[in-house]
Amino acid sequence: MRKLSILLITVLSVFAVLVIVSPDLLAKQSEKPGFKYINAKDLELMRELKPYTLVINTMSMLEYQDHRIPGSICIPCDVFDKKASKILKKDLNRPVVFYCESEWCPKARHAAKRALALGCTNVYVLKGGIHAWKVAGFTTESINRIPRVGIHSVKPKILKSWIDKGLDMVIIDIRSTDPCSAYVSKNDRIKGSISIPMEELDKRYNEIPKGKPIIIVDEIGYRSFLAACFLRLKGYKDVKRLFGGMAAWHAFIEGR
Repeated sequence: MRKLSILLITVLSVFAVLVIVSPDLLAKQSEKPGFKYINAKDLELMRELKPYTLVINTMSMLEYQDHRIPGSICIPCDVFDKKASKILKKDLNRPVVFYCESEWCPKARHAAKRALALGCTNVYVLKGGIHAWKVAGFTTESINRIPRVGIHSVKPKILKSWIDKGLDMVIIDIRSTDPCSAYVSKNDRIKGSISIPMEELDKRYNEIPKGKPIIIVDEIGYRSFLAACFLRLKGYKDVKRLFGGMAAWHAFIEGR
């Protein structure tokens, strides 16, 4: 009987705690970003059933002109607040789908949250970005495609040794400095690097001196290839990219 009483008290105590805590826990569990994720096949179906669906590329204009989902428009994440309001407020109930380069890219998610803040009611993010669109077998189109050329990759260990030796080179950090793109602080850059975000590269590439080795640095090594090809197109000869981007650099520096 004593054991039964202890067991009953224990059960009642646990139940009391759950009653007190569960509302907060349920609130946290039910918290959602407000937008919905949509896969490539469902997006294509949505566009067939609802041809007025607005698909928005949140990458740089350089990337958008090179490869985009057919029929999509470009509102780069760094200028979203300036350009999106006029377009989106025409019909707040219109389905809007944002996409960027890949799953890791935060631009589309940030843009979706901003669209919700403007009052849009049917907001989606393409899961996996344009990479997933291609993998699903759907075509892309180009307005001004950048010719692909062979670009050498440099591992963090080698780049660090070049920096330590004082090699006369130019390190270009193309990561966006806009908060919607995972803000990059000065302390998060390789010492001596120059910040020219991908969104500005087509306008500011003339700031990069010619005649020196150039190393392109991005987030994880995904966007640096296109940036390097662009610079080669503009007459820069010795252009390399950091293998794995800043993610690999941090892992090397931290000994991981």
